[in-house]
Parts: sequence; C-alpha cells; structure tokens
Amino acid sequence: MRAESLMGEILVSQGKQQEGESVCANVLARQQMTIGEDDIDTLETRRRLANAYSSVERREEGIATAEKRTESLKRLLGENHIKTYAAVLDTIELIVAKLSSSNEAMAKARFHTGTEDIVNVVQEASREMNNLLGPHHPLSIRSLRLLGACQIFTSGGLTEPSETLRRALATAEENLGSDNPETIQIVVYMGLMYAKQSNPYSYLVSQQNLELAMPWFRRYLDWAKSRDILSSPDPQAILGMIANMYMGKRDYQQAQNYYEQLVTACQKGNIPVPADVQNMLQLCRMNTRLMSPYTSSSGFESLLSSFKRL
Repeated sequence: MRAESLMGEILVSQGKQQEGESVCANVLARQQMTIGEDDIDTLETRRRLANAYSSVERREEGIATAEKRTESLKRLLGENHIKTYAAVLDTIELIVAKLSSSNEAMAKARFHTGTEDIVNVVQEASREMNNLLGPHHPLSIRSLRLLGACQIFTSGGLTEPSETLRRALATAEENLGSDNPETIQIVVYMGLMYAKQSNPYSYLVSQQNLELAMPWFRRYLDWAKSRDILSSPDPQAILGMIANMYMGKRDYQQAQNYYEQLVTACQKGNIPVPADVQNMLQLCRMNTRLMSPYTSSSGFESLLSSFKRL
C-alpha cells in the first residue's frame, strides 16, 4: 500500500491527476481499515490525497483533508514536532494554490477581507518557525516563501511581497542552492508577482510588467527543461500563462512560440492538449503568416517577375 500511495503522487506529478486522485483515495480507504486512521503511512497518504484533490480543482476538500492530517499529527506527535510544522505548511500551500488557481480567484482574493486574515496567520506561523528552527532551516524558508505568496494577493502593492520574496530567495540560494526546488518555487512567485500586480483579472499586462516577470519565468522554465519535466503540470501552467500574456499584447510570434512549447510538452507527457490552446495556436499562426513578408520566389514576387519579363 505504501508503494501504491507513492504511485498515486507520481501520477499527479505527471499530469494524470484524476488517476492519481483515484489511487490515493483507494489506498487511504484500505489503510484506514487495516492499519488505522492515525498510522504514519495513512497520514502520508492523506497528504498525497489532499494535494491530488487540489490538482483536480476540489480545493476545499484538499484543504479540509490537509487540516485533518495536521490535527492528527498534533495529537500524536505534539504541536512542536517537525512533522506537525511541515503539515501546517502543507495546508497553507493548498490555501495559496486556491488563491492563485485562476484570474477570477486572484481578483477575488485581492479585494476579499479574508485574505488579510490569511496573511496574518501565515506571518505568525513564519515568525514562530523562524524563532524555533532558525532562519536557515528549509521549513523557515518555505514559510517565508508562502508569506510572500499570500502578500501578492492583497491590495497593498508590490513593496511588501517583493521584500519578503527577495529575502526568502537570498536565504534559499545561500543555504539550499540556486537549483533547489524550494528556491525555484520562490522564483515562480517573483514572476507571478510582477505579472499580476496591476491586473489580476486577465492576462493583459503592461510592457514593463511583462519585462519584469519574464526573467523569472525563463529561469524557472530553464530549470524545468534541464530536468526534463516540462510535461509536468506546473511548467505547463507557466507556459500557458506566458503564451496568454503575449497573446493579450498581440505579440503573436512570441505567443506562438510558447503555445508550441506547451503543445509539445503535452504530447510528450501523453496529455491531451486543451482545445483552447489549440485554437489560440492556430490563431497565432494565422496572424504570423499574415504579417510575414513574402520571401519565396512563388506568390506575388514570382508574378511580378513574369510581368517584368514581358
């Protein structure tokens, strides 16, 4: 069952979210009947199922499942155990994922009073972990990253999340390395911060915001390419976001480049290409063909040369 549980998590990471969720749910049900609700293996499967729920847009169920796991760990191991701290951050991670799940969700979060309450809770958790574990511990760095991510979705501007995320990035690069997955997650949120700072409702961004966001997104995509994981859900989401941003600016050549990368990534992962991506790619190709100069000897140039010979 332990191996099956791990396989469910792997399936989700490969973009097969429905299949992974089904495997995790099945394993959890059997573990509850055989080894009990509070066995460590059962709780680990519960963590995987919470993430799987989030990946298939069952976000409230994912958060509730993660909270239930956290309460079990508090009861079994105590509130100050390292596994309990990690479980708290797992729950916060799912809350942040819900806040950033769509343009509509980000817009609502920015103007919802409850978002400030989430930021305050995360800030307190980050402060507590920093005091207990030290600023260089991986969980302290992760908590700082999540705090910066939450601050993106408030209406307070760029200053606060930028300072928080840059502090997290500097600490992560020094103590974990520039290629560590936690470091790279901070890089993603730096890009998202600039991309969404002025208009959370859509992919219409200013040229300045796009120029500020792209170095961070390129760094992330270069990292994903070096590990051959572009076919995973997170890199695909970034490719789609970049393509949509360029499409919003009517930069069809750049948009086409990123849509094509997204299609290739889907095909490599044996994942169906979303219909809207195919439609956007065709629209880009149509526009780039219309705007491209005639360079071949056929067409108008050939016709003109025939008249000249006459």
